[in-house]
Amino acid sequence: MRTLERLGNRMIGKRGESGMSLLEYAMGAAVLVGIVYAAVSAFGGSLQSYFQGLSGFVNNLPT
Repeated sequence: MRTLERLGNRMIGKRGESGMSLLEYAMGAAVLVGIVYAAVSAFGGSLQSYFQGLSGFVNNLPT
């Protein structure tokens, strides 16, 4: 019976369940986007002032 199941799976292109599915990748990406959004929302003002200071420093470097 197991051989027949493997033959059927091979015919329809189904493989083992060892990897992640597209849905799992999409859910992981959505979680990551949520974390990045929360971090930027929480630290947005301080990040802006940090990069403005960095920009002023780089612009004032002697060439």
